[in-house]
Amino acid sequence: MNVIEGIGRVATIEQAMAVLEALSGQPEGVAIAELERDLGLSKSALSRILATLQRDRYVSKDPATGRFKLAHKFMALVLRHIDTLGIDELCGPILRKIASQSGELVELALVEHEEMRYIARAEGRHRVRVISPLGVDIPLHAYAAGKAWLAYLPQEDALRIALEGGLQKLTKNTIATIEALQKELAAVRKQGFALNLEESDDGISSVAVPIFAGGRRSVVGALTLAGPAYRLPKPKLTAFVSGLQEAALELSQVLPNSPILN
Repeated sequence: MNVIEGIGRVATIEQAMAVLEALSGQPEGVAIAELERDLGLSKSALSRILATLQRDRYVSKDPATGRFKLAHKFMALVLRHIDTLGIDELCGPILRKIASQSGELVELALVEHEEMRYIARAEGRHRVRVISPLGVDIPLHAYAAGKAWLAYLPQEDALRIALEGGLQKLTKNTIATIEALQKELAAVRKQGFALNLEESDDGISSVAVPIFAGGRRSVVGALTLAGPAYRLPKPKLTAFVSGLQEAALELSQVLPNSPILN
C-alpha cells in the first residue's frame, strides 16, 4: 500500500464516523440530502459510506421515507462497551444516593482529550424532570460541568478550548464573551463549584463540582445536579454543594483505577 492509499483509507474512516455522529440523536433519521449539506460530502461518497454501513447493519434505511438512522447493531455495540466498562457498577450507587437524597437528576460527566460528555445519570423522584441526553458533547461555556472543568485548566488552555467549541448564545443568560467567561471561571475556582442558571436551556438550572484525579488538581470529570429553575433557585443549588463534593471525592477514588479512563 502506498502513502496516498493509506491517507485515503483514513479519510474514509473519518467520513464514516462523521456520518455516524450526524445520525446520533436523530430518531426520525436523516435524509442523504441533509447529510450532504451538513457534512460537505458528495452524494456519491455518502452513498458508498451508507451502503457499507447498511450492509454491515450499523445503519438502517426507512423504506417509506428514505431516511437513514442508527441500527440496533450499532446501539448494541455501544451498550455492550458501556456494560464492559462497569460504569453503573462503579458509579451508579454514588449517583443514585445523591439523586435519592435531593430528588433531582444527578449526572456524571467525564473528560476525554479536550471534550466532555455525560456518561451516566440517576433520576430523582420528582415527577417534573429534566431530560439530558448521554454521550453528547457539552457546550462547555454554558454547562456547569463544563465550567467546573475549564476553571482548573491553565487559563490559556481553558480559553482556547472554549473558543474552539464556540461561545454560542444559547439563552439570554449564556456567557458569550471571553471577559465574562474569565470572570466566571475565576469565581468557580474560588468557590469550588459552578452554576448554570438557565444558561444552556430556558427553565433549567444546575450546579456542578469537579472530580479530581487521585487528590491532584487535575480534573477528570464533574458531578452535576440539575432540575427545573423554579424548583432550584441559586440558594437551593448551593445547598447541595457539600453533598456533591463528598460524592465527587468518592468517585475520584474509583475513576482513576477504572478502565473508563484508561
